[in-house]
Amino acid sequence: MNTVDYTHFMSIIIPDIPSILATAQAVSASLDPGNGFPAFGTQLRNAIITPATEETPEIIEAGTEQYRYYGCPMTEATLNAILYMQTHPADLKATIDTAFSERWSELITPTLAEIEAFCAAVELFPDTSLNIVMLERVLTYAPEEL
Repeated sequence: MNTVDYTHFMSIIIPDIPSILATAQAVSASLDPGNGFPAFGTQLRNAIITPATEETPEIIEAGTEQYRYYGCPMTEATLNAILYMQTHPADLKATIDTAFSERWSELITPTLAEIEAFCAAVELFPDTSLNIVMLERVLTYAPEEL
């Protein structure tokens, strides 16, 4: 029996921008031995925090900046590859192009400019839970997620 040693976890925050999400799906599909993930799940927004006073409790409201959160277990090799490719978009493009040519030759891969925009926008949090990411980035759930 073959087992995979998932010793790491990656939390990912992506701006909720259609072009960035489309590239994220291509990245996911190319790095996943299956078909990748069709969509990124939890919707988050920046949090607007009004500090508590003697008269009122702290108030946390959802702002207008929208993000998508995704988290997944992974091997150390995958973790290292993802961290490397975020800073080397041309290598990420080559990985995507290879995966698509082998598995989905009829599909068009993202351009290098789209991948560079994705790499600049995506935020990676190795071995960090959603709750910690939300605290570090001052995020809250989008109202539609509540």
